[in-house]
Amino acid sequence: MAEPENEVLFLSDPWLAAVDDCLATAEVEAEITPEQVGDVVRYVVDDAPDGAAGYDLEVGPERLQARRSTGEATVTLTMAWDLAVAINQGTESAQRAVLDGRIMIGGDPQVLVDQAGTLAATNAHLADLRTATVYS
Repeated sequence: MAEPENEVLFLSDPWLAAVDDCLATAEVEAEITPEQVGDVVRYVVDDAPDGAAGYDLEVGPERLQARRSTGEATVTLTMAWDLAVAINQGTESAQRAVLDGRIMIGGDPQVLVDQAGTLAATNAHLADLRTATVYS
């Protein structure tokens, strides 16, 4: 994805649309099995500046799709604003934050194991968006 022409506010609708655009061009690193299609990883930032905010990554048959949270999630990752910003900026590891207990996990954590390759591959595809993201 080319870098967005304008800055986008973290967790805003334009930012989420840009995330989905990035994921549309990302190649899936691991084969997605029929059982994994429909898995939803929900990210919740409970103390965002405008109140709780978040989004879902849904596993489709060929790619991850980013969208505003709706319906049920297979697994939910809840974190503080500062940690969400640091993870998005690439200065903090989500895996380390989980191990340190700074991200609360709800639902089926096995999804994180099953989708580890696919979720990790998204980082490289979001690099240009990171440089255009603002946080306030």
